[in-house]
Amino acid sequence: MRQLAWNLNWFQLALGFEGLKRFARGIGYWRSVEYPWAIQELELRESDVYLDVGSSSTILPLYVAKKIGCTTHAIDTHDWVLRLLDSARKIGLDKMIRRGNFVTRIADVKKLPYPDNFFDKISCISTIEHVLSEDKLHGDVKALQELERVLKKGGDLAFTVPLGHRTMHLNAKYEEIYTRNDVYDRKYKDKPLFYERRYDLASLRQRISTLPRMEALNITCFGEKTLRIRKHLYNPKLQLIMRLTGPLHPLLAMFFLRHLEPDKHFFHAGLCCIHLRKH
Repeated sequence: MRQLAWNLNWFQLALGFEGLKRFARGIGYWRSVEYPWAIQELELRESDVYLDVGSSSTILPLYVAKKIGCTTHAIDTHDWVLRLLDSARKIGLDKMIRRGNFVTRIADVKKLPYPDNFFDKISCISTIEHVLSEDKLHGDVKALQELERVLKKGGDLAFTVPLGHRTMHLNAKYEEIYTRNDVYDRKYKDKPLFYERRYDLASLRQRISTLPRMEALNITCFGEKTLRIRKHLYNPKLQLIMRLTGPLHPLLAMFFLRHLEPDKHFFHAGLCCIHLRKH
C-alpha cells in the first residue's frame, strides 16, 4: 500500500504543469491511505466497468484508467469533475474518451443516472459523509442504496468515511458537523450548514444493515494514536507548512496513520474503510 501511495503521488507529474501544481499540493494525507486501500481491495481488471463517486478533479479515476485500462466513470455534484476530461487527454486517454471508456458527468449519488446492475466495481472516497439528507431518510443511507442498485451481482464497493474521535475521556460516537462557512456550492447566510457525519462502528453497521444484498468483506480503520499531524496540516493559519509538506503526504501517512480498533484504541482522528460485495 505504501508503494502504491508513492506511485499515485508521482503519477500526478504526468499531467505537465497542472501535475506540478498537484504534486506540490500532494494527493492528501488521508488519501495516501484511502486511494491505495481502495485500489487493492477492488482488484480492478481491464474488463471491469468502474465507477468513482465524488471524484471532483482528483487523481484516482485518472490513475485507474491509465494504469489498469478499465472503463471508468467519474461523477460528482460539482462541475469540477468535467475538468478530468482535459486531464485525461494530457495523459493519452483520447482513445478511451472517444470510445466512451472514460466518462465524466455531473450526477447526484442519491439519484444515479445508470441502470440496475451496471458496474463491476465502485469506489466512493470520503463522500458518503457529506451527502445531504432528504425527508426522513439519511442521505448516506440513500446514497449507499443507490450504489447497491447500480452494482452488479458479485461486484464490489469500497468506500471510506471519517470516524468520530476517541480519547481517554470520550468514546468514539456518531456526530453530525455543522459549520458557519460556505460548503462547496452552498453559501452560508445566517444558519449553520451541514458539513459531514463522523461515524462510530455501530452507526456504520446500522447503515450496512439497510443493504440486504450486500456483504461486508472487510472493515479496516486507520487513525492518529499519538501526534495530531492532521490538525497542523490543514490549519489555514499554517499555509507555509501545508505547502511544504504536500509532496510528503505518503511519508507522513506511513509514519502517523496506524491500524486501530475504534472500540479499544484512543485516537485523535480516524477513518474507516469498508469493502462490501453484492450477492
